[in-house]
Amino acid sequence: MKKSLLKLSINFTIASCVVIFSGCVHHEGARATKNPEAFTQELSMNVALMDKQVQRSVKAAGGIKIIQRADGRLDVFANIMNRESRRIQIQVQCVFQDENGFSVDDTTPWENVIMTENAIKRLNYTSLSAKAKNFVIRVRQAR
Repeated sequence: MKKSLLKLSINFTIASCVVIFSGCVHHEGARATKNPEAFTQELSMNVALMDKQVQRSVKAAGGIKIIQRADGRLDVFANIMNRESRRIQIQVQCVFQDENGFSVDDTTPWENVIMTENAIKRLNYTSLSAKAKNFVIRVRQAR
């Protein structure tokens, strides 16, 4: 009886150690982002196409025009083009940034845009603050 109780106690101890230490897994740090190009694209370009469907369907068409008003605020004009031969729906937003790349106007809402086949849509935005020195127009698939 004592041997079976001792055997049971040892088996229970071993099983407990296995369960406790099996949860300890070594990670090499934070996980990599799924789409690192989207972040670097937003930092380096004024039009950021946020997901693969939009990258396939939409492109910036022509140049971007920036006008600084007398009060220091920015007016931004840009064209985006539907590259598909079908109607698509996207969302666009403009984020104005200061000279260090930090957002100064987070109040620009996402705007739903329906684009017909091969259409070009003219976007225009005005910053709310004179601190705005740069901008990013973000385009994503409609949600």
